Amino acid sequence: MGIGFFGILYSAYTLVLDRELLSDAPPPTGIISRITRNRHLFRLALSAGVAVGITGSINAASTTSTSAVALGKKLRKVSIIIFLVLTVLQAFQTLILLRIERRYKSYQPIHKGWGAQHGIHILCIISLLLLVREAFLAATLGNIAKQDNERFWYPLVAVPEIIAIILYITPGLVPSRSELPT
Repeated sequence: MGIGFFGILYSAYTLVLDRELLSDAPPPTGIISRITRNRHLFRLALSAGVAVGITGSINAASTTSTSAVALGKKLRKVSIIIFLVLTVLQAFQTLILLRIERRYKSYQPIHKGWGAQHGIHILCIISLLLLVREAFLAATLGNIAKQDNERFWYPLVAVPEIIAIILYITPGLVPSRSELPT
């Protein structure tokens, strides 16, 4: 699950940063702002979350020893926490973009589309959906049975991901590479 979520979360993160680059807002000067906008660090943290999650899942499924299973469960928890922190960071970046687009001239695409005009609202919905997914997984960290229960898993994990993916296809939401500064 972490590998697929990597793509969804990283897409939301880069889309927010790309749309911020296209606004008339001055670039951030604070060290924290530069760190939170560092795509390489974000991608590295996402990769770490995926790697820890995969290792945890393999160990948790181990039948060789109870210590391997215990370690696997701990690693899965660490992975979920990493993804939760990154999802909160992405949602925070979206709120910053919302403020920027209200204060400064926002993104004006070459090819106008519904997504270009209402992009920030779509990005806020995507961020909210991703937060719902990660909040549920974090809230059920110690209860795998509840986490895997279909009554909760489908509406709180699968459906938010699917809706987020569908929202990405909104015309005009994603700026073309030729519009982005080099």
